[in-house]
Amino acid sequence: MEILGPPKASVNDGGGDGLVVYREAGTARSFSFRLWEMKKYTGKANRPGGAILKGWTQLSTKGATYLGMLSWGDNLLADDTREFVGSLAEQWVDEEESAGGGVSVALNATAIPTKAFHLAHKHFTTHKHPGALKGLVVAIDNLEGFAEEVREYVWTAL
Repeated sequence: MEILGPPKASVNDGGGDGLVVYREAGTARSFSFRLWEMKKYTGKANRPGGAILKGWTQLSTKGATYLGMLSWGDNLLADDTREFVGSLAEQWVDEEESAGGGVSVALNATAIPTKAFHLAHKHFTTHKHPGALKGLVVAIDNLEGFAEEVREYVWTAL
């Protein structure tokens, strides 16, 4: 891994929820990246498909905009890294093999689905190369309780 995108200043700031840039020998650009959209599912049934669809839709319609919002001007990057990250939006629009997206969904452990990302290719119809689309389910025993505990830690740090 070469770069993890900087955190947002606010949870409802615009832009993708995560960016990971990988240095990969033997690839056309020597790097690849994944733009991530993260969702939560608090329903009782094991049907997070709506949340997952929303993530793919957001990446599909706003991915290039999100990548265009990134600024690396204040970072000291190696020349090859700077060149690569300077063209992320272009790579995304051109559907290059170096570009890909991912959706993660956090949910209660009682709502783990048997299928989650099997329709990704129907909701995100670009970037068809192998490995372009990734999915991640994060199951937490008590998602709401976890969120409340995190909120308490955040407020004590302010």
